[in-house]
Amino acid sequence: MYRVEFVPSAARAFRTLDRAVQRRLAKRIDALAHEPRPSGVEKLRGTKSRYRVRTGDYRIIYEVEDDWLLVLVVRIGHRREVYRSNWHVVDGTAGTNRHGRDDMATSRRRFLTHAAAMGTAALARPGRSRAAAGEPATAGTAPAPATFSPPELLARQAARARGAAGAPAARSAAAPPAATQSGNEVDYAAMYRDRRNWGRWGRDDQVGAINLITAEKRAAAAGLVRTGRTVSLSRVFEPPQHFIQKSSLGPGGGYVMDYLGFIYHGSTVTHVDALCHIWDDDGIWQGRDPDVEITTQGAHFGDITHWSGGIITKGVLIDVPRHRGEPHVGIDQPVRGEELEAIARAQGVTVEPGDALLVHSGWGAYMASGDDGSRGRPGLHPSCAEFIRDHDVALLGWDLMDARPAGDLPWPVHGVLFNFGVALLDNALLEPVAAACAEEGRWEFLFQALPLRVARGTGSPVNPIAMF
Repeated sequence: MYRVEFVPSAARAFRTLDRAVQRRLAKRIDALAHEPRPSGVEKLRGTKSRYRVRTGDYRIIYEVEDDWLLVLVVRIGHRREVYRSNWHVVDGTAGTNRHGRDDMATSRRRFLTHAAAMGTAALARPGRSRAAAGEPATAGTAPAPATFSPPELLARQAARARGAAGAPAARSAAAPPAATQSGNEVDYAAMYRDRRNWGRWGRDDQVGAINLITAEKRAAAAGLVRTGRTVSLSRVFEPPQHFIQKSSLGPGGGYVMDYLGFIYHGSTVTHVDALCHIWDDDGIWQGRDPDVEITTQGAHFGDITHWSGGIITKGVLIDVPRHRGEPHVGIDQPVRGEELEAIARAQGVTVEPGDALLVHSGWGAYMASGDDGSRGRPGLHPSCAEFIRDHDVALLGWDLMDARPAGDLPWPVHGVLFNFGVALLDNALLEPVAAACAEEGRWEFLFQALPLRVARGTGSPVNPIAMF
C-alpha cells in the first residue's frame, strides 16, 4: 500500500470541502493508495509518473514516487489555476530537464517532498513521519506531523458522528471536567482551554510569555554571574546539505564559503519554536487561524522576529536523573508536574515568573540505551504544562520532550507554546550544564538564547548559553 501526502495548499483546501465530498474523495484516494494505476486513470503527457482521475465534480491529480502518492484535488473547471498555484513544490521535486535528467539532487527532492508533507499537519495527529534528508528517524524523537491518511479521516469523522449523537445526554449527566494532575488527558485539554494566556497582553500580542522577561528581570538575572563560566546548551549540528566553495583572490590569498540546507524543526537540531509553529483545532497563539496567518511565503503572525531582542533571563535547571538516581527518564515513568516541584525544593531553587525552565531528562543516556521506541517515548507528562502555567515560566527547554503515548492530546506539553505563549527550546543539550550545576553547587544561572531574525520564520536554530 502506498502512503499519501497532499500538496500543502491542497491539504488546507480539502478541509473546507463538504463532509460528504471529503468522504467520497477519501475513499477514492484510499483505493488509489492500494492500486495507483487502475483502469480509467489518465497518465499526464510529458510526465513519468503523474496521473489524474475524475470523481464527481473533482479531479484527483497524483504522482507516484517510491512508495508515496503526492496528491492534489481540484474542482473541475478550475484545474489550470489550481494546478499552477499548488503543484509547483512537487513539480520542482520531480521535474526533469530537456535532457531527461533530474533538475535537483535527491537530497533536495527529499527536502521539498518533506516540506510538502508538512502541509498535512492540520488534517492529522502528530506521529512518526518521514525524516528530513540526512535525519534518520531515531528512538526518542519529537513528534513530526503525520501524513494524511484517508482511512484515518473516515474513522475520525465516524467517531465525531457517534460522539455528537450521544453528546447532549453526556453533557447533562456530567459536570465540566476539572483541571487536575490525575493523568486524564481530557482534564489537561480543559486545563489548556481554561488557562490560556490569549489576550493577556492584548489581542494582537505576538510576544507571549516572553513579556514576563522585563528589563528588571534581565538585570536581576545578570547578578547571577559570579565566575563568568559559560556552557553551551546546543547539540553539535551537522546539516544534511553542506556545500563548500573555495575561491582565490590571486597570489597570496583565498577564501571559502559554504551553503547549508536543513530542516531545523524536529528532533535533531537545537532550536527555538516561534508562536506560530503549532496549533490545535482552536488555532495558533491568540486563536488566530493558521490557514490565514501562515502561507507559502511564511508566517504573518507570531513569527520568530518578535523575539529578536533575545531571550535573556534567569535559567533554572531541573535535573531529573540526578534526583532519581537513574541515568535517564524511562517510558513507564514520565516526568510529572509534582516531581518538578519536589526537585526544585531539593535543589533549593524557586521557579519564578519570567524564568527559563530547563528540564534535564537524560537524552544522551537514553539514546545510548538502544531503546527502539516501539513502546513509546520518554519525556514530560502533561501535568508539567500545569506546573509551567502555575509558575508563569517564559521558556521551556528540554532534551526529551513530550512523553508518548499521551492519549488524544495532540501536543501534550508542546501545547504550552500556543496556549500559554511559552517559548520552546527543543533538543537542548543539557548534560554539560547539569554537570556544571553540580560542580558549582547551584542550579540557577544567566540564560541567553538569541534567535536569528528570520523574516516570517517559524523558529530558529540557536546556541543557548548558560553563564555562571
